[in-house]
This record gives sequence, structure tokens and C-alpha cells, in this order.
Amino acid sequence: MSDKAWKVFERSVAAALGTTRRLQLGRSTSDVDVAWAHVDCKYRKRHAVIGLFREAEKKYGGDGLPVVLVLKEARRPGAVVVMDFRDWLDLVKRAGLTEEARTDE
Repeated sequence: MSDKAWKVFERSVAAALGTTRRLQLGRSTSDVDVAWAHVDCKYRKRHAVIGLFREAEKKYGGDGLPVVLVLKEARRPGAVVVMDFRDWLDLVKRAGLTEEARTDE
């Protein structure tokens, strides 16, 4: 029997970060096992925020710079950053946070 698409997605994110997918087994843990963040993967037919991100890509994309969408809810603390996974992964690798990006060890 083949894995569900969301499990395949979680594994692909984990592999890109040089680690593994966590087994949940009723625990409240993140989907991907990294020490520096809680990585939670959501695989759905649609996400409303992606429409906003695609608009920003159309408006600003194409010059080689990553598009970063910052969202804030009125009267609530903090904000959320949305960007293309490949661009984010490039930043993570540059910061030396993935196993495959570490060359000094």
C-alpha cells in the first residue's frame, strides 16, 4: 500500500533539510526532526495564503530575488513570513543549518 500524499510531502521536506520525518504516535511534536525549529507541514488542496503569495510573485518575481510575503493580523502581536520553499531552503543551507550544507565539520 502506498503512503498518503501528506506523508510523502513531510518526508520530502525532511530530506531537503537533511533529516527525517518524525512519527507522531499521538504526541504533540513537529513533523520534521530538526533542533533549530518546529517544522510543521500542511498538505492541502488549497491554502488561502498561497493566493496572496502568488500575487506577490506576479508583481515582484522574475528578477532573481526571493519574494517574501509578511502577514500581520490587526491588533495581534507578531507577523508571519511566507516564501517559496526553495528560497527558504537556500537560506537555511547558507546559514549552515542542514547536514548537507555543513562543510566545516
